[in-house]
Amino acid sequence: MPQYAAALHCGRLLLKLDKTEEALEYLTRAVEVGPELALTHEQLGRAHSYAGDLEPALRWCYSGSPALRLCFYTFKKSFLRYIQNRTSQ
Repeated sequence: MPQYAAALHCGRLLLKLDKTEEALEYLTRAVEVGPELALTHEQLGRAHSYAGDLEPALRWCYSGSPALRLCFYTFKKSFLRYIQNRTSQ
């Protein structure tokens, strides 16, 4: 298994377990070793949004490539729903 895949899967699992800070470490590593993969950027952005770090969340989901622009569009919709849910609590 490529190194980015192991880091990505660990990070995604940690997000599901609500261990955001630990997930950020793994997902950052996934982006470092697999920077061309849109999914790694999307997941890192998602982790930052769960941590309440809005600027890094948007930066990681939009870094210029067409694949990542699609990622940003998809993420933006779910991110806005997430923010609406958090502010309505």
